Amino acid sequence: MHVFIISPARLLEGKKLDELYNTLEKKNTDIYIKRAKQLHKSMESDRRALFTVSLSGVEVIAMADMSYHGTERVLKHMQIIDPER
Repeated sequence: MHVFIISPARLLEGKKLDELYNTLEKKNTDIYIKRAKQLHKSMESDRRALFTVSLSGVEVIAMADMSYHGTERVLKHMQIIDPER
């Protein structure tokens, strides 16, 4: 009596095996996305800000003038804007 051991992978054609792996990968991705959405949805109600900053009387100035570039020029303009510092 002869016993032949054949692995399950050899019983399937290469193309069929590739299809099975692709299906498994898609199913795995779908499960991951579903779980991520469930986790995100469950965390939405528990979201709170880590910290909150409230500012009043703040003026923001953005400049793109070449006369403001460079350390010396920046310091000069900072002193003009706030001479107490």
